[in-house]
Amino acid sequence: MGAVEYMVLNPNTEGFARMQEAGLFDRTLEFVVLRHPSQFKPEVVAAAKKKLEPWLGPDNEYFADAA
Repeated sequence: MGAVEYMVLNPNTEGFARMQEAGLFDRTLEFVVLRHPSQFKPEVVAAAKKKLEPWLGPDNEYFADAA
């Protein structure tokens, strides 16, 4: 999980930017974190939520377990 945490906590990864440009938010590591929040540290879940919120909105179902 260390690599996933590193990538999600890094605010400026090239891969995330490419996925964002392509509209593929559901293929990002951040999305995986939000789908399985109990598997990650709270700060990683919070970072994933922050990065995806512009796409999904603050009240999205994927944020329900990521509070």
